[in-house]
Amino acid sequence: TELKNLKLERLEKLTHLDLSSILNLTHDHFTVIYQGMLEEIKLPYNQNVSEFNFSGLKNIKKLNLSNYKGLTAEQFNSISKDKIESIDLAFNMNTIGFNFSGLNNLKKLIVKSHKKLTAEEFNSIPKDKLEKIRFVYDQDVTGFDFSNLNNIKTLDLPFCKKLTSEQFNAVPKDNLESLRLPYGQDITGFDLSEFQLRDGEIRWIRK
Repeated sequence: TELKNLKLERLEKLTHLDLSSILNLTHDHFTVIYQGMLEEIKLPYNQNVSEFNFSGLKNIKKLNLSNYKGLTAEQFNSISKDKIESIDLAFNMNTIGFNFSGLNNLKKLIVKSHKKLTAEEFNSIPKDKLEKIRFVYDQDVTGFDFSNLNNIKTLDLPFCKKLTSEQFNAVPKDNLESLRLPYGQDITGFDLSEFQLRDGEIRWIRK
């Protein structure tokens, strides 16, 4: 599909916009889109967004960045974050300079990036409402603080490294329903008394 004579600037009540099938999407096309009411937006696979202006995303709830490239810290930090409930970080996204501190309503965090999150970045993310965390590629969790995951339901850590018993035992378990520990994880000292095995030695569920 190609964008020709589409009056996207007139769609002032638009809450969901799917442009994933569009060919040759440019920042000029994107600029005319009224972003103020958008709760979710999908762009073409492997879209370079380095020149896109996201500062108008004031109501965005689902921020899926997994298929895009070129997003800068300045662009990410310009996005209003107080209503974001879900973030999916891209494979090769460099998160240096990204400000995660305003994500007060974040419920789901999916990290696919090869670049890894630092402990400082992870610990700056508000976690009171987080229900799901998933790391898709190798992630060193040294220094990661899991103690304030008060509403966590799904903790998916199969590719994480250096998870300690102290970190795991600090995770609030009241709402935890599904747990995947790192492959080959030594569970000496891990308190798993409330869980039972499912699918070998990888997945645990509440009894």
